[in-house]
Amino acid sequence: SHFKNPTGAVDFTSLKVAGDAFFTRATFAGPVTFQYAHFAENWRCEGSAFSSAIALANFEAVQTGATTSFADGIFAGYISFKDARCADLGLARTHWPVTHLDHPWLWLNGMTYQRITAGTEKDSWNNLYDLVQRTARKSAYSADIYTRLEDYYRRLGYPGQANMFFRAQKQREREEVLTGFAWAWSLFLDWFVGYGRSPQRAIFWSVAIVGLGCLVFRPERMEPQKSEYSARKYSAFWYSVDVYLPVIKLHDAEIWKPKEECVLAHVWRRIHTILGWALIPIAIAAWTGMLSR
Repeated sequence: SHFKNPTGAVDFTSLKVAGDAFFTRATFAGPVTFQYAHFAENWRCEGSAFSSAIALANFEAVQTGATTSFADGIFAGYISFKDARCADLGLARTHWPVTHLDHPWLWLNGMTYQRITAGTEKDSWNNLYDLVQRTARKSAYSADIYTRLEDYYRRLGYPGQANMFFRAQKQREREEVLTGFAWAWSLFLDWFVGYGRSPQRAIFWSVAIVGLGCLVFRPERMEPQKSEYSARKYSAFWYSVDVYLPVIKLHDAEIWKPKEECVLAHVWRRIHTILGWALIPIAIAAWTGMLSR
C-alpha cells in the first residue's frame, strides 16, 4: 500500500485487529497515526517507509499481542512510541533519521515490551545502545527508557550490558537534568566508580593517589618523629598507604613525618588523609552495591 499525500494524515486511530495485520513494504509520504490501535496477534511492518522528514509517525499507546516488526523499515521524520505495549518488538536493520539533530525526533518514554531486538543476538544490544545514547541523542529524555532496557538485559543474564544502560541513563540525566552540586557529584561518581557499577575503578584511583604519595613522601623529605626511631627503615610506599587508609593503621605514619621545611609534603599529607576518609567509604559503598541505584 502506498499513501502518497505528503500533507494529508493517514489515520488508523483506535484500529482493532482480532488477528494479524500486515503493512509490509507500505509507504507513507506524510503523517500517519496508529494511536491506540490494538493488534491481537502480529503487526508486521517490515520494509515500510515513512519518508517525510517533517511528519510524525505516531504509534502512541499501540498494543500488540505478539510480534511487532519494523525490520528494514525507514524513518525519515519524527517517531513516537509513547506508552506503546509490545510483546516482541523487532527493530533489525531499521533506518533512523539523520536530520533533526537540533530537535527531539524520537519518543520512547512509557514504551513496554517483553522482548526487544535490533539485529542479531550478538549486536542487538549495541544497536539499542546506539539508538538511545547516540542516534537519538536529541530524543526526549526519560529515565524509564534506560531502566527498562537495563532490566531487560539483566533478566536475560547480561549484567555487563545492563550496567551500560544504567550508566547511560545517569550520564543523560547529568546532561539533561542536573545542575550545580548534583551535576558535580554525578560526574564524580561516574569517574570514580561508574555510578557503583564499576567499583574496580576505585582501585585504580587509589593506586594513583598512593603512587603520588610515594613521589611526595620521598625519603629525603621525611624524618623520624622521635630520635629512637632513627634506626628504622623508611618506606615511602607503606607510609603513603598508612596515611591514605582511614581506619587500618600500619603505624608508619606514627613513626615518620615530613621535615619542617618541606611544605609540599606537609600540605599533601593533609590532602592525602582527607582523600582517604572521603574516597574509601564511597569505594566500599560501591563494592557492597549501596550506590547501584
